[in-house]
Amino acid sequence: MMNKSFSWRIVFAFIALLFSAAVYAGDPNPDAAPPAQCGGVDILLILDSSGSISSSEAAEVVDAVNGMLDDLMGTGSRVAIIEFSSSANTLLGSYTEITISNRNTLIDPILNNYITSTGGSTNWEDAFVEASSLMGTIGAAHYVVFSTDGNPNADNGPGDSLDRAETAANAVKALSTPRRPHILGLG
Repeated sequence: MMNKSFSWRIVFAFIALLFSAAVYAGDPNPDAAPPAQCGGVDILLILDSSGSISSSEAAEVVDAVNGMLDDLMGTGSRVAIIEFSSSANTLLGSYTEITISNRNTLIDPILNNYITSTGGSTNWEDAFVEASSLMGTIGAAHYVVFSTDGNPNADNGPGDSLDRAETAANAVKALSTPRRPHILGLG
C-alpha cells in the first residue's frame, strides 16, 4: 500500500499541474513567465477537519496545499477555503489572489490553524451546502478541490449521508454553469 503522505503529495502535485495547464493553456514553454494577458483560475478548497484526520495527516495536507499554492503564485490565481467536520465553516470567504503578501497575512494563518483544529464527524453534505452558499455570493470556482479521508458519517437531515452529499455536490455543479468546476475527491 502507498504511503499516505506520499499519496497526498502526488495528488496535490497533479492538481497543481491541472491548474497550471489551465493558466498556461497554449503556452509551449511552461517554464517561461506567463504572458500579461494570461488569467489565473479560481480555486475553492474544501478541507476535511473531522476527527479521523490526525494532526500529522492535517500537516501533510497543508504541506501539499502549500506546494500547490507555491506553484500558482504570481499566475493571477485565487483561492477561497472551507473546512468541514460535523458542520462546515468558510475560513476564507472571498477569492483571494495567491501572492506572497496574501499568503503571509491571510492564507497561511488559516492553513496553520487547520492543523490543530480537527475533530467531529464527516459531513460532506454540509461542506457542499456551504460551497453552494459561498459560490452564490462570490461566484463559481474553476476548480473545487474536495479533500477528505473517508466516507460521510453525518448529514443535515433524514436519509442516506452519501445520497444527501451527492445532491449537495450536484447543486455546486449546477451553480457553476457555464464554468464547470472539476471536483476532485482525495482519500
